[in-house]
Amino acid sequence: MGELVAACFLAKSWARVPPTPLANATVTRGSFYNQTLYSGLETHISNSYANPLLQILHFTPLIRNVALSHAASSCISESCLLCELGFLFDMLEKANGSVCQATNMLKSLSNHQAAQALGLLEEDPRGLSLNLMLQRLTRFLAERIVDDAGTVSEPLDLANDVRLPLPRSVLTVL
Repeated sequence: MGELVAACFLAKSWARVPPTPLANATVTRGSFYNQTLYSGLETHISNSYANPLLQILHFTPLIRNVALSHAASSCISESCLLCELGFLFDMLEKANGSVCQATNMLKSLSNHQAAQALGLLEEDPRGLSLNLMLQRLTRFLAERIVDDAGTVSEPLDLANDVRLPLPRSVLTVL
């Protein structure tokens, strides 16, 4: 009998909470649930399975600083994922809790032949599991970050960049 009572209590406590109408119509979508200054990413776009990884990269200081520095530099590559990461990280920092879209970053990912060959796109007919796709995407982005860091007309002087807390040798570990 105790299990039945516990099951009823659990079912009520996990019941779906209906959204309540907002009094202020100018409040952006998601701000009712997110009361913090941390911004999230939209999930209704293609390849949004990558959003958790993009958030992890955003909160990794070394990668965030390299991406932001690279996006502010004179990159010579037209399909630079590190630039797109830098633009995305800049948007996440400036959004102050609003919902952001990683559309440009994920569209750039879709245009990479290597990403298509690895099956990193949700539209891929191979139907890989999301776990395998995330593992491959993590390795792919780590390699692209290292490769793209050298695609500026004037290389970054990482040893003198005060925003980077770690020495230049750490980049080779990525």
